[in-house]
Amino acid sequence: MATELNTAAPDTEEGGARAAILAATERLLQTQALDELSVAQILTEASISRATFYFYFASKDDAFIALLTSFMEGYVPRFEAIMGDAQRRRDPELLREDIAQWLSIEPPHQVIVRSAVEEWPRRPELREVYLAGQRRLSKALARAIDKDRRAGVAVASIPSAQLAAAWMWTMERAWYEAVGGATHLRDVPAVRDALAATLVAAVYGT
Repeated sequence: MATELNTAAPDTEEGGARAAILAATERLLQTQALDELSVAQILTEASISRATFYFYFASKDDAFIALLTSFMEGYVPRFEAIMGDAQRRRDPELLREDIAQWLSIEPPHQVIVRSAVEEWPRRPELREVYLAGQRRLSKALARAIDKDRRAGVAVASIPSAQLAAAWMWTMERAWYEAVGGATHLRDVPAVRDALAATLVAAVYGT
């Protein structure tokens, strides 16, 4: 009789090991860069075996990509929902409030975005995930701009795709510098509010 191949994940309970790996990776990134991080450190922090780690992930980069993907699965749709709500979007005060809230990433999770910004230019697989998220954000904003221009409530000037992309990349750099403690951008809430205000002004002229 042939032996049945066991393909179940080792040392797991309802995906607990995978979640532990991601949580451990996030904790370790609070104090060190992705380049400095090792699989051995993740194993110790997550209290798992090497076999368990490699059941789920091929490398520390693979684990970080999963961490970023999980974050983006919540972060990107939130922005798409903001841009999809025409009633709130067309009220400058409400839109500033919604954008500022969207940019209010909890400090424990800020390290995910910070690490992604630092690493995506030189890690091809990470680059794909990161840029895909940026494209979705830009497209959501461009669609909203086009709709509101057709409705006569948005300023018609710079092409929507260019305006959306420019704001997204400006937002990325300003937010990154703020959470990184740049002298001129150290007040994170103020930077967040300024970004929300510039978006409203650029799209609606208010």
